[in-house]
Amino acid sequence: MRGTLRRHADPDHPVLACLAAGDFEQGLRRHAALAHPTPTDDLWAGQCLVLLQRRLEGLTLLLRARARGEEDAGALAAVAYRFGGEVERAAELLAGLHPARLSAFGRAVADRELGLGRLHAGRPREALGPLRRAWETAVTDAVAGRFLGSFSAALVLALAEQGQDAAAAEHVGQALAAASPPQRAALLWVRMLSAVQSGQFAQAQRDLDDLAALPATPDAAPLLHYGRGVLAHTRGLGSEAAEHYCASAAAAREAGQPETEFYARLRLSALATARGDLGAARQQLARAGALASGERMAASLALRRGAWQVRGHDPQARATLERARRGFETLQLERELGLTHLQLAEAAVRGGDPDAAGAHLARAADLRHALGSGTVLAAELRELPAAYGYLRGAGHPSASPYLGVLWSDVQALEVHLPAELTLSTLRRAGLTLEGQRVRLNVGLPRTALLLAFLLDHGEASLETLQTQVFGDHAPRQARDYLHVARNALGKRLPQLQVPFDRARRVYSLRPCGVRLCWDVQELRQALGLGGETGLRRALGLYAGPFLPESESSWAAQLREELEWSLLRSGLETLETLRGRGEYAACVGLAQRLLEIQPLDVGISTLLVQVFHALRGHAAARQELARVSQVFQRELGEVPEPLLALQRGTWATAH
Repeated sequence: MRGTLRRHADPDHPVLACLAAGDFEQGLRRHAALAHPTPTDDLWAGQCLVLLQRRLEGLTLLLRARARGEEDAGALAAVAYRFGGEVERAAELLAGLHPARLSAFGRAVADRELGLGRLHAGRPREALGPLRRAWETAVTDAVAGRFLGSFSAALVLALAEQGQDAAAAEHVGQALAAASPPQRAALLWVRMLSAVQSGQFAQAQRDLDDLAALPATPDAAPLLHYGRGVLAHTRGLGSEAAEHYCASAAAAREAGQPETEFYARLRLSALATARGDLGAARQQLARAGALASGERMAASLALRRGAWQVRGHDPQARATLERARRGFETLQLERELGLTHLQLAEAAVRGGDPDAAGAHLARAADLRHALGSGTVLAAELRELPAAYGYLRGAGHPSASPYLGVLWSDVQALEVHLPAELTLSTLRRAGLTLEGQRVRLNVGLPRTALLLAFLLDHGEASLETLQTQVFGDHAPRQARDYLHVARNALGKRLPQLQVPFDRARRVYSLRPCGVRLCWDVQELRQALGLGGETGLRRALGLYAGPFLPESESSWAAQLREELEWSLLRSGLETLETLRGRGEYAACVGLAQRLLEIQPLDVGISTLLVQVFHALRGHAAARQELARVSQVFQRELGEVPEPLLALQRGTWATAH
């Protein structure tokens, strides 16, 4: 029965040889030189086109080849659909293949695509079976063996998903020796991800360097940038990670790689959420939402949306995170499930539910043991101030021994973090690198203002800087000062660059190999925690007004914003504490807030009321007289809320 028996592909086909070697252009030239190309000729040429990002041309050739009796072309057409993000169409095509008409190579491709489809859907355990079959065929068949690297890379992805990093590394090591450059790229990329997840940062960096040294292919740029972003992100280099994720998302969009763009956007949203830029996080989530398909992407989107909602005090945050948890549990994705429990712990601490927080952290510890490595969870914990504080304080291993593994993982990760560069702008300007003061041969307060403005805005034109930062100078003097500051930083602090984008005519701030910390960002993050914990942390960080010597309009605006945010958060917290009868805590916090702004009517009034509840009539009358004198002396009158207290029965009684 001709056409129904399994056949063997020709391992010496001239176009196949070019395809296996990664010389796709030469493969197309050989195909073009054929007078009457056969379906098999079209099979290999079609795949060359797909790998050159000419997906539609390649798909057309493959579908025609299949219609002419080349069943292997159907399997490769599924690859083309997957590359374009059309995973459902790829699955339909695979389901319609005739197994008896496939060569060993075709069967291996079909198994690999079946496994990758399950992996995309978030079912790595179900993916292992077909991926192992594909690999086994590749090590025994002459044609499939020429692509051992691609079959090994797919299997390694599934192994790494389940924490089997040693097995993954072994497969990569075996396949690398005979892999073509494109196959080496896939192998190096998946080993790099596995190395990051297991905390082997030096190995990950070597793989990225080797990957960058390979001949460029159209599909390499999005993954290379994404990989560099993942490594930088895990090592705490947020600015560098964001730069690479942005480049990855843009390159993936251009190359038609929606899955890569989706995960790059999600990671950008995570970075923005961590630094408190909720507007930027929402923008990235919106774009990611338009790209999402399948259960895994839906759960991943819910995880990052829930994290964003937690920071924004959205009451739906826990429900969103619970949706992500259920999704990851169904898919048996333990690493993502662990991340979700950490986010739920953050939400619980912020919501005043320490018991729930402890339970979520304990579940994360379970999953960390199941995975065999806690690097990814530790990196997430480092960006969750409430959960981190719980673990360090009430949840410290001495109080909850089982949580000790999470604390140990965080400490182990912090040992390998890059140097910390701190920009101080509250009360006075300062730059320190690993605790050592950095001296510049230029005015530090104005340089600190420039750096703070760029940190707060991301980028700015010369005109904006002249107006907002150097507004007390003539435009030419302001431009000269900007260049002097840039040169001074370049000479004394090369880890902090202020590059100029000539195409867009904007300046930005680029930390290089250091973790840049800004006291204002830390203060904002503390205020974002909410509650007594967040307020106490914020008051501890507030050393004084933002760059008090600066007369720029932006500095004045930021000073006012920070003070207002502290007082607003303070009054809300004081009201909550008073409602719970915690009067002693109210007194201490109110007095500290009045040191920042002695003329706040709401806090002054509440302090008097708390004195009355805690210490009685006499103490309250004495405090009322004191705060009234402050207002009379500074403003020439006493506000009505305090006058109302003076008219009260207890205030007039003797």
